[in-house]
This record gives sequence, structure tokens and C-alpha cells, in this order.
Amino acid sequence: MTNTGKEALKSIYGVSGLDDNMVYTSGSDRIPENYYRRPNDYTLVMGVQDMLIEVAAKHPVLFR
Repeated sequence: MTNTGKEALKSIYGVSGLDDNMVYTSGSDRIPENYYRRPNDYTLVMGVQDMLIEVAAKHPVLFR
């Protein structure tokens, strides 16, 4: 089973159940099996670039 999105976050924090009825289970938090370390560090500059790309994609009027 591949964890993506919400399921991965729920796994990291040890939460299970549906979105409106989640339950925390102590000691069940873990890093999903398909997660891996980045080959290079994620820098502040890279984070700002990613944020600007996301904002530009959702609100192109701001960048005209």
C-alpha cells in the first residue's frame, strides 16, 4: 500500500480513521515506508521558489 497525502500525514502522526472521526493511537506514529531522504538539503531559497510557483499557478493575475 502506497501512502500519499492525507494517509501519509496520518501515519506520521499516528492517527487513524475517517477525516471527521480520527483517533490518535499512542506509539503508532511512524515514517511511511515509501519516504526517503532528499539527495540534497532543501534550502530556504528552494522553499521560496516553490511557494512563488504555487502562488503564481493559483493566482496568475498577481504576476502580470
